[in-house]
Amino acid sequence: MEIVKGRGLEYGQIVKVYKNLNRDCFSIQDSRTGLVVAYASTVTVRNVVFRVQDGGRKKTIEINRRSVHAYLQGEFIAADEDMPVQTNRVGYYNPFKTETFIDEGTREIIRTTPLAHCQNHRVHFE
Repeated sequence: MEIVKGRGLEYGQIVKVYKNLNRDCFSIQDSRTGLVVAYASTVTVRNVVFRVQDGGRKKTIEINRRSVHAYLQGEFIAADEDMPVQTNRVGYYNPFKTETFIDEGTREIIRTTPLAHCQNHRVHFE
């Protein structure tokens, strides 16, 4: 995990996690300040809400260029550690194919989950 400019990241801190396409990792943003506090190859959060900002999704489609408008919001647990989620459920979001995060297996909408682990461009969840 790379901490940005000495910013703090603590267990239980409310964060937003999204795929950083430029760095090929996940960005961890403090929900309160809006500042990116760290970058990591894997991130685990609990009490997760899956969020997609519809205006950002529509603009992405209109200009055919990806932007940050979808993320997971929850309590930070760990980064760059093994996956604690014991499930085969995988979440997926692509603004050109879906309006929300969906379960890859069932194609059902995902709104919340008790625990999620972001790794390899996907979200593994309970």
